[in-house]
Amino acid sequence: MYRRGSETTMVRRLTLLVTILFVFAYSTTKVWSCNNQTGNNTVLYCPPGFTDEICTCKSFTAECNEKIFDKGLSLLPCYIKKLIVRKSKLRGLGNNTFQLPMLEYLDLSYNKLSTNCIGEDAFKNLTRLMTLNIRDNTAILKLKKEWFNDLYSLTTFYARNCKIRKINYNIFENSANLTYVDLANNKLYYLHEGLFKDLAYLKMVNLKGNSLFTLHENAFSGSFELQSIILSQNKFTALRESFGIQDVHGLVKLDLRENPIACDCDIRWFHAWLQYTNVTVKASCYWSSDLIGPQVKEFDTNTLHCTIQVWVVVISAVSLCLLILVVVLLYRLNIRKIYHRFSLRRHYKQVS
Repeated sequence: MYRRGSETTMVRRLTLLVTILFVFAYSTTKVWSCNNQTGNNTVLYCPPGFTDEICTCKSFTAECNEKIFDKGLSLLPCYIKKLIVRKSKLRGLGNNTFQLPMLEYLDLSYNKLSTNCIGEDAFKNLTRLMTLNIRDNTAILKLKKEWFNDLYSLTTFYARNCKIRKINYNIFENSANLTYVDLANNKLYYLHEGLFKDLAYLKMVNLKGNSLFTLHENAFSGSFELQSIILSQNKFTALRESFGIQDVHGLVKLDLRENPIACDCDIRWFHAWLQYTNVTVKASCYWSSDLIGPQVKEFDTNTLHCTIQVWVVVISAVSLCLLILVVVLLYRLNIRKIYHRFSLRRHYKQVS
């Protein structure tokens, strides 16, 4: 059994290695082909037939509208590095849409893209892409892991002002260079534990304006360069010790403004942490929708009465007595037999 499992693991590793080598070789060939079509000092323009009505091109940048997808995106020069298709009512992206191996910047913001109309391989082979902007596409309800499978060079991802409710587990697994993530003003209420883990270059995460009410204790573990976490305008009420920020050792800024944080007994550890940390934290006590209290750091925790209440002790004692009584009543015959046997043994010992 062990040998068979080892062989299976070896086959999987070899398959993964061959796939990576194939993708690398394919992308390298594409890039080499593009590099041999132009020199470093050449000023590049869109090919004949691309009027200002469809695209405007200058140097390595093409700014287009949705008609480019009808005309044929593949007709653009393959050495384009920056493609902008914004405010164009674009609704969908098919698989293998972008045959642009040198593309580094892709702006698809302010369109009408929807999750169901974006193919799983829509961003396939964009291994050099560093910036992906899909902000303000209000029909995107979910981020799929398959979209990010080939985005090895991704550093910046913008997806604010969509209506994202769910993000697939570990979607940034292949984007090890990710530095900045903007997911502000969506509908997120839960984040998978592995979403922001072990991203060695991650510096800022913006989750403002969602519906988050908790974070996993390992939410950011392994992301040692993380400096800023923005969690303002969410639904955090209790900041218990499992709140996943204590181990983010490079943290500089934590924004928790406009959260209904209750300054009760659960806040004591957080208040104590604020006294010795160098992190700039913005968080206020929440008394009611019309009344915001002091900053958590300035709140006097000595005013809290966190001792065990007498009524709690009384109820616990009464419950224990009732439990013992029920056990005695249920097993009284067995208890009598055991007691009788014990008495006989003691009697025999005395006689002998």
